[in-house]
Amino acid sequence: MSQDAKIVLTNICKTYNGSRVLDIESAEIPLEGIIAIIGWSGSGKSTLLNILSLIDQPDTGDKNPRPQIPPKIEIHLPDENYLIEYRDSSGSPHIIRYGTHKVELMDERTFRRRLFGYVFQEHYLHPNLNIEHNIKTPLIIRSKTLSESNDLLKVCDGLGIGGQLGHYVNEVSGGQAQRVSILRAMLKNCPIIFGDELTSNIDYKRASQILDEFETALAREGRESRIISFVWASHDIHLIQKYARKIITIKSGKIQCHDNEDRTRDANAIMALLDDSSQTMGDASAAPGDSENSGHSAADIPSPEKISERPGDLQEPSAENTDSASVNPEPQENTCASPLNMSQKNATMGELIRYYSSYAYRDMFKGVCRPTVDFCVIFLSVTFVILFLLSILKISYASHKYLELKMSDPRINSLEVMGGERIAGELEEKHFFEIKDLLRDCVRYVTPIYYARVTMMGLTRRQLQVNACTFRKDDPTIREILGNSHAPFVTDDKNWKGLIIRKDAAARYGYGEDQNEVLIKFNYFNDQAEEMIPMIQVDTPLPFNRKMMMREEFYLGYYKKLGLEVKPELHYIIVYPENIYDTVRIKNKIEGTRIFDINEAFKVLNKIKIINEIRAQSVVFVNLSIFAIALILLSFIFVTIYRNMRKKRKEIGVFLAYGMEKGSFYIFYLLEALIVSLFTFAVSLTAYKYAIEPMINERLERGSLLDIMGKDISSMNTVIPPEALKIPFEWMACVYGGTYLLLLMLFLSLIYYFTSKKPIRLMRDL
Repeated sequence: MSQDAKIVLTNICKTYNGSRVLDIESAEIPLEGIIAIIGWSGSGKSTLLNILSLIDQPDTGDKNPRPQIPPKIEIHLPDENYLIEYRDSSGSPHIIRYGTHKVELMDERTFRRRLFGYVFQEHYLHPNLNIEHNIKTPLIIRSKTLSESNDLLKVCDGLGIGGQLGHYVNEVSGGQAQRVSILRAMLKNCPIIFGDELTSNIDYKRASQILDEFETALAREGRESRIISFVWASHDIHLIQKYARKIITIKSGKIQCHDNEDRTRDANAIMALLDDSSQTMGDASAAPGDSENSGHSAADIPSPEKISERPGDLQEPSAENTDSASVNPEPQENTCASPLNMSQKNATMGELIRYYSSYAYRDMFKGVCRPTVDFCVIFLSVTFVILFLLSILKISYASHKYLELKMSDPRINSLEVMGGERIAGELEEKHFFEIKDLLRDCVRYVTPIYYARVTMMGLTRRQLQVNACTFRKDDPTIREILGNSHAPFVTDDKNWKGLIIRKDAAARYGYGEDQNEVLIKFNYFNDQAEEMIPMIQVDTPLPFNRKMMMREEFYLGYYKKLGLEVKPELHYIIVYPENIYDTVRIKNKIEGTRIFDINEAFKVLNKIKIINEIRAQSVVFVNLSIFAIALILLSFIFVTIYRNMRKKRKEIGVFLAYGMEKGSFYIFYLLEALIVSLFTFAVSLTAYKYAIEPMINERLERGSLLDIMGKDISSMNTVIPPEALKIPFEWMACVYGGTYLLLLMLFLSLIYYFTSKKPIRLMRDL
């Protein structure tokens, strides 16, 4: 090891609550083996370690007593040197690495990841990761893992935690958790490892075993281990006396280095190094963390007088400094592999996925079917918001679509084409083919219409003349009129004798609803009234407000049969658009010929205006609702996620101290947002499909929405399949995609907020 390995401090000061804890004008800390830092509780040991490891920052600007001199830390290692300067009051250090062949700038995280391991006063294991993943975190953040998994098991067996690798933090003792955190730092295998009271929660023999491992690694030849120094703040005089080669004392904010190479100092001599009348135990100027949560009070280091009075206290560790593992048989020395020379390899994609996904899953579930409170709050909130959004969109879209489809019923959504002045208003069969050719495939159907004067014979021999209209077998109105009824005379090419009659008209002539034949006369047919004709009674309106319909072949057939040259006049040519919105375009196209006119087209235009007005009002309502719901979702979910992350702020701070990049945190919470979204989407989609959507469809059918369009329309029995009222897939994709992006944005923005802070702020207090 190079004798020049050291840390040089220049103008390092730290003030808490107006009191200066550290005031180092210039000092050196040699990096030679195990370095112990001692001082009274609250003297600044933890603060010094935090500043050395860059998880905290020294005072700059007006807070520093020497503002003209930038705080500076120099780290001299055998093969490279580092210069850390705080050039402004932002707290961000300027880091330069001087290598053998090049000079480069570094960021804080890369610097911490490359140089330091850290064992804190508390174990700071992450509750979302099991023991194995906690140990491997320093490797995983560099996409590394162990070449031999058995090596880790051997090491853990030697530390009494071999059977705990699959367990979580809440399932192990405090001593076991502390040993895991020590192993985590050792596995990082960095040049410098800092330890802040790392033996406070473990028994004396375990602590000795761990320090033996450090000592062996520091003395090892061949560079299996990269560690060159272990800088250790401790109250345990017994272990300091046995293992420390150098002792750093902190008194009144100053530090001083003392040699302990030959281990000749006894406990009293070590305590005498702290004898300073200006330093009182439990100083009010203690930095946060130096006295809080340390597990020790000022009495942890007794005064020299008390040590002299009770020499027996130095022979054995106190019972308070043990954990549950001390009652178990201790493993034989050197039976386990060293954590400092275990070989590493690149982690596979599967290992990385297991690591990140286990974190995300554990944050949402503490076991199978055991969701956390935070998950339930987020899950239920997002689910209800999605269902509310889908309901609003469904009502808006379906009501508009329902009207559109009702208005598109061919019985009312049709254009009656009649002859214009250029043809003296007389339509001929050739005109039918001209219009059919003009419109080609942009319409649903084109058909000629004849009006027939029919004499209907009542059962009481009462006679009445009725105007009937003709239809062809493939006329689109027939499907709407008949519904589920079937009549051979509608579709049969040979047998087309039959009538479709309104029930109210049939009743006027004495025909009951159960009767299916009628007696009629027209155009020389049935002059003697001897033949009954099949009929179907319907209670839906017929086209053109007629009471009766017959096949065109039935009406025209007797002209051909009698050989008459005179044929009835072609009354209209009817054009059926695909939907009501095509009507205007087709109307303009027909009138553009200047040969034909459209009869009462204004009726269709008025219906379109009504539908458009309803749609416009719906758009305003939907936009306002979406804005309000999004605002509520943002506020409520933001608070929930913030609380969730704030509870884990200490563990996040430790990840940052180990050099984890923001990208790794983003992966954690991207997966977490994905888990929440998958559960939310599955439940909300099921509830919407099987409960909300059918209910809204039923309400539309039973409601009075069509009454605003007139009784003739509201009485239509137009069959609208539920599929036609479904929200477009693009809308559903926007709702679910937007919800996921919103969740992801909240997760990532909050993790960005937390990871932008200094690790020490997260580990102590925000």
